[in-house]
Amino acid sequence: MPASLAGVDGEGNPKFGEIIPELITEFDEKLLRVPLARNVDWRDGIVQSCTTAYSKRSALVQRTGRIAPAGQSCTCCANREGPFKECVVLIFEGDLIYNGACANCCFQTKPYNCSFRAALPAWVLDWLKQQNPYHRMMIEAKSKEKGVRLQQNFFPSPAPEKTQATQTTPESPKVLQPKKGLEPIELKAKNETEKFGPDYNSTWYQSPLEDQALFGSDEEGFARARLAYHSHHMLITRAYFDHAWLKRYLETHGRLDAPLSETENSIPSPFSALSLADQ
Repeated sequence: MPASLAGVDGEGNPKFGEIIPELITEFDEKLLRVPLARNVDWRDGIVQSCTTAYSKRSALVQRTGRIAPAGQSCTCCANREGPFKECVVLIFEGDLIYNGACANCCFQTKPYNCSFRAALPAWVLDWLKQQNPYHRMMIEAKSKEKGVRLQQNFFPSPAPEKTQATQTTPESPKVLQPKKGLEPIELKAKNETEKFGPDYNSTWYQSPLEDQALFGSDEEGFARARLAYHSHHMLITRAYFDHAWLKRYLETHGRLDAPLSETENSIPSPFSALSLADQ
């Protein structure tokens, strides 16, 4: 390797000593704390200069992260794109570096090109679960999986219609009509036994599907439905955070598995005073 190649040492690894100390960020300091595992594996042995902060960080992640199992690389790495041979992701101190994008896709400051950003593979999720089970990406993956299951349970795909083997003339196409009962407008009142979707405790949560104003089939109703839809990303994250915090709190005091007292179910919500004050 040419000794004059900028930003790399004799082994082809990035040099951070050339960076002015005032320009080293907290992110750089975190990366420099990660134990080194290997030299940078430049593709086909072609070493590239590391003169930008992005390229130095990317090469350092390549030295310290976990290599994707065979056949489980991102799309770019599978297509032999990028300067590095292997597809490498780094999780350190509970933080998913580059939000899951591999180092190869971040060398030229294009992390959004990495297919891992759209959907983390199972091997990254398993690793992240061990390091930080309450990480935002874990919560998003769980909420997406749960949403798919609920959609399959409450909106099953219609079964294909059977055709007769003796049919000789094609039938005219059928116009499918929406099935009654799937529309949210058919929701029952709260005090009725039949509900739309899974049961929940309305003391701590109020489902937007109980708001009939969302389903008025007018622009105002659609606007309210959109607001509810876009707000749920933050609500889901908050719900998982609250659940984890309460679990740790009760476990710390040894009360997680304690039986409910006779009066515990009658304890008013701590938010009731706020709601009364606003009226």
